Amino acid sequence: MSTLRRRLVGLAAVLLIVGIVVGLPVVLLAVGANPLEAGLPSFSDITGALTSPDDGSLLVGLIEVVAWLAWAFLTLSLLVEIVSRARGIRAPRMPGLRMPQNAARGLVGAAVMLFVSVPVANALPATAAAATLEPTHVATITAPANPAAAVPVASPAAPVSVAPEQGPGTVAYTVQPHESLWSIAASQLGDGHRFTEIVDLNQELLGGKANFIKPGWVLQIPAPVEAPATTETVTVERGDTLSSIARDELGDADRYPEIFEASRDIEQPGGAHLSDPNVIQPGWTVAVPAAATATPAPSAPSAVPTVEAPEAEATPTTPSEPTPTLEPAAPHADAEAPAAVAPAAPAPQQATAPAETTAAPTASAATESAVAEREQASAVHDGLEEEVLWQAATAAGIGTVLAAGVLAVVARRRRNQQRLRRPGQPMPLPLGEAAVFEQEIRAAADPLSVETVDVALRSLAHHCAETGKPLPTVRAARLTADRFELYLEDGAHLPAPWIDTAEEKIWTLEVAAAVELGSVNRGAVPAPYPSLVTIGHDEEAGHVFLNLEHLGALGITGDDPSTREILAALAIELATSVWADDLQVTLVGAFPELEDALQTGRIRYLPTVGRLVDELSTRAQDDRQALAAAGVADLYSARVTGAVPDAWDPEIVLLAGNITDRQRAQLTDLVAELPHVALATITSGLSVGEWTLEATPGADQAVLSPIGLQIQPQRLPMEQYGHLLQLVALADVDELDGDAPADPTVAEVEAIAPVDEPPAPASAMPAVTLEMLEVNVGIDPAVSDPASIPVTVVDDVEQSGAAAPADDQVEAVESEISATLDEPVAAHDEEVPMPTPAGPRILVLGPVDLTGAVGSVEDSKRARLLEYAAYLALNPRATHTAIDDAIWPDRRTEDNLNTRNTATSKLRRWVGQDEDGNDYLPRHQAGGGYGFSAGVTTDASDWDQLLAGDPLGATTENLEAALRLVRGIPFEGTHRKRYAWAEPTKQRLISEIVDTSYSLAKRRLMEGRWRAAEAAVVVGLRIEPAQENLWRIRILAAHESRNPDLEAEAIERLLTITEQLECDLEPETEQLLAALKNPGADFDRLMAHAL
Repeated sequence: MSTLRRRLVGLAAVLLIVGIVVGLPVVLLAVGANPLEAGLPSFSDITGALTSPDDGSLLVGLIEVVAWLAWAFLTLSLLVEIVSRARGIRAPRMPGLRMPQNAARGLVGAAVMLFVSVPVANALPATAAAATLEPTHVATITAPANPAAAVPVASPAAPVSVAPEQGPGTVAYTVQPHESLWSIAASQLGDGHRFTEIVDLNQELLGGKANFIKPGWVLQIPAPVEAPATTETVTVERGDTLSSIARDELGDADRYPEIFEASRDIEQPGGAHLSDPNVIQPGWTVAVPAAATATPAPSAPSAVPTVEAPEAEATPTTPSEPTPTLEPAAPHADAEAPAAVAPAAPAPQQATAPAETTAAPTASAATESAVAEREQASAVHDGLEEEVLWQAATAAGIGTVLAAGVLAVVARRRRNQQRLRRPGQPMPLPLGEAAVFEQEIRAAADPLSVETVDVALRSLAHHCAETGKPLPTVRAARLTADRFELYLEDGAHLPAPWIDTAEEKIWTLEVAAAVELGSVNRGAVPAPYPSLVTIGHDEEAGHVFLNLEHLGALGITGDDPSTREILAALAIELATSVWADDLQVTLVGAFPELEDALQTGRIRYLPTVGRLVDELSTRAQDDRQALAAAGVADLYSARVTGAVPDAWDPEIVLLAGNITDRQRAQLTDLVAELPHVALATITSGLSVGEWTLEATPGADQAVLSPIGLQIQPQRLPMEQYGHLLQLVALADVDELDGDAPADPTVAEVEAIAPVDEPPAPASAMPAVTLEMLEVNVGIDPAVSDPASIPVTVVDDVEQSGAAAPADDQVEAVESEISATLDEPVAAHDEEVPMPTPAGPRILVLGPVDLTGAVGSVEDSKRARLLEYAAYLALNPRATHTAIDDAIWPDRRTEDNLNTRNTATSKLRRWVGQDEDGNDYLPRHQAGGGYGFSAGVTTDASDWDQLLAGDPLGATTENLEAALRLVRGIPFEGTHRKRYAWAEPTKQRLISEIVDTSYSLAKRRLMEGRWRAAEAAVVVGLRIEPAQENLWRIRILAAHESRNPDLEAEAIERLLTITEQLECDLEPETEQLLAALKNPGADFDRLMAHAL
């Protein structure tokens, strides 16, 4: 809806309200419709009128009374709705007045549109201060981990506040139209969370509460603390560095440390602070000392500078004068943080660019400690830190929860592909833009956060069930990098570690404290809030969720492309949500291909509304009757007590088409009636309730009414929607292509001559479990941290999730495998010589590692630099754009020149130089791009050299040599949000390792070398535990070696895995198992077919 149209609709609603409240009684009085004109009728007057013949006056009198009663009821409903909107609360339901209240709600909601300002980047809603969803009430909100991802709160014209603390004085401020206390605090004080200071200063006017404010009111607000008079401010633009600003403003690039020190305490948009001279963001503000003066030195080395800057100025120095450097004085260890810190003499951040200052006393131990702490703090956000910065959404607007849900679907389907893939069939993987899309959502997905929220909600439900307390009614929720917040409809007390932040209506759970919740049995604790879904992200990069089944209805308005993109994101997130045990998403008139693509069993498509509304009304009536019969107050009580389980699973209806007035009225009544049931509607282009998400045309902004919260809506553009469908479709088993190898003939099977080998114990069977399988497939929200799951690898049998065998058995198995793989193929076979690398070597066939490096690396930078090294090794001659997108996908919109150069320099020092003094990572490479010299090797390149992409056609010697390279699952143990670029390589290597294991094991089986076949199968099964081709060889090897214990153990473990995956055995496997029970003359044929 355009701004003009919104204003016109709001104006018409206001005029209609005035007409009803004022105009209607005037008209009635003007036409003489005053039933009380002759006074109140007596009882005899009433009985006389009813018993005497009517001349028409009785009917006219009844019409007059009805007209005045209608006016009274409608006026009362309007007044109640207006007062409730002004207070930011839901209007109470008055018995018998549902129809006038619904009409009043629509009129007042439309009238509000006249007064809601158009959302812009720095504007905040007028009613935000009164809304319980608004995070202004949360006293524990922190700045986002990624400031660039947040919408700046302060406008460019806002005064710079060097110190975030309140100054000693106040100034008068006149409230402007469409402002709230939050927006005033954001624009005038630099931080919306400081609105409480304004409340404290205006107790008499506001009564100590963030009440509704009116334009024209004069408020007292804290006086902003000005920057020292000796500095001026500069706004950072794209491409700026502190050196370039120092060169342009001070005439000397080497004076950048002065700017760095003078700007450390300035609060940047989103609450960030400058902590690294190499990392600044466009839109930030930096303080530049006056060009004619040097930085003043403090009067005493131990004094802590305050707001009052020293009056004495330092004597200027010239570049030609040799001047010793000065480290800033450290604050006292037990001192409180100062209100503001005047720029002290800057400490040099790099040896090549010292700051010029006057002489000063030698730094104390405390000073050295402070410098060390600052250096450590400056390294936190240099792009090389161990932990990944919080990324709320991709550039297209896809959030963490949606990305994690989609990748979980892809992971499950790829798992099935790997399980059913025939030897030699490659894994179909996306290319081009679809591959870029997968990399983007892998960088945004955070399954650990999703799992944390799921555990937090189920733990809360479990606590309520155990204590007999009612489950709190949740309106909305919010998730940031370090906390999860619940916004309740009514006050409630939540158990520790939840923290009350606003009169028991807003509760916060620190992510670090979530470990206190322990584990939750998802099978025993139903999902308490299954319809919680992301609607967008706020200015602090926090995910904003709505509980749809509580709200009942949500309208999406705006231009058609925007509403369709928002609907697509909502539908897919609901269909893949791990917070719901089950639900149904009914799509009406949109996305008919979605269910066939996702195959989650949660989506149904209807071309038109038809009788859907009648079906929903019938279900709602039945559910309410069942709840009443069970004696439970509402849906949440039913989930906690286990009552009426058929009413638990919600149905969310997304209406993309038009509906009739009758259907709209039905839906309005459906969502308004209490108690709420597990039903909700999301409508496009209209609203059937009070909750509406209004997208701003031409801008990536939306306003959530009635609370006026401005957010960046989660959306799935149609181009990205197409990439998603392609990504999911390629993970289907039907996409597997390529011919399977020919089965051996019956004659070849009959000709097998067993080789005399000692039998293997049953404990030689690899301990493989479904948990191992989860690690192979990538991100899955059901796995809290893939890196923490025990996985069996070739050289560590005890890491299996199953019960580990005794130590002596493990040693026997390991020695057996090693000895078997080292055996020559025959008497004339020779082992393939593998040259011992002399230089650095990068390993990815197992846990990623770098060996043979000459230099050293900081522990905090090792993980990120190791990923950078692996990328360069596997992608030689990579361009800087490709490197940035792969290693720093969360910073796609930023200039990574400084970060990339720093990472390259550190990696170059780590790998070192060869004997001739040449860098293993050359500084200047012909033709552009980045890459290692030939002295750096990888196990993946050796693998490719041995097999040439064709494990089935490689020599037996090369197969054995290749399997010796495998230390575990490729890229095992990497961070859950890193190595998104490696997914295609990982899937290819897993397929080739399985094929290599199969090919070698099959050859050993045909040679009659059962123990060698078993050892070869072990490697493949530890990489892909559900591969039935390998299990059939393993079972046949045990059978032919006449080892019934090992045969039974292999069959049992295969059946266990298929049961965990809830899948059927392949026909070849079923036939083999049936034949093993009664081996007959036809067994050789079945054996040939099983291979």
